[in-house]
Amino acid sequence: MKVIILLLSAFFWSFLPMKALSSEGSSSPSPAQSVSTEKSPPAPLAEDTELKSLTQKWHRFPTFAGVDLDTKTQTTFAPIPGFVSVVIFTASYCEPCQDLAIELQKIEKHYASLYTRFLYVYSHDTFDDARGSKKELKLANAMLANFEILHTFHNPELPTIYVSDRHGWLMTRFVNIKVSDVGKIEEMLRLLTSY
Repeated sequence: MKVIILLLSAFFWSFLPMKALSSEGSSSPSPAQSVSTEKSPPAPLAEDTELKSLTQKWHRFPTFAGVDLDTKTQTTFAPIPGFVSVVIFTASYCEPCQDLAIELQKIEKHYASLYTRFLYVYSHDTFDDARGSKKELKLANAMLANFEILHTFHNPELPTIYVSDRHGWLMTRFVNIKVSDVGKIEEMLRLLTSY
């Protein structure tokens, strides 16, 4: 009960004008003094409009084509309605990427039955190096990036993960992710596959 009274009194005092609480001058304002608690909002910055257009806009998960590492042919990856898509940008020379791939495979096995697709995209790599890395890590789905993919995804830092929801909308992007951040990915997948 005492806690509730304290919270209510703190709430009440937070709405009093600061001039009325100050020790300078009289405790009650004269009619000539105006005590206003309302402030006019600051003028919007030019960057605010640009930031809003970037952050408050839905983006479709892109369809893109790359070189399949098994068949050495051009293949297309497109979101499939009803499936969550997880695209991991990696490279054969990127040690954090390889450590992350090992952890992501555990998650991939768990979410395979929950309509989730994983694709590893090797960027800035040669075909032979990417194919060797895919075989060494035993990755199921992997492709070699081309200029179009790197341009579409704005040449992401490695490792970077893009995740779509079941309706084909880009939900999140994890840039320069570490193995210690795998819990965030798993939490996102848990939410996206719960419906």
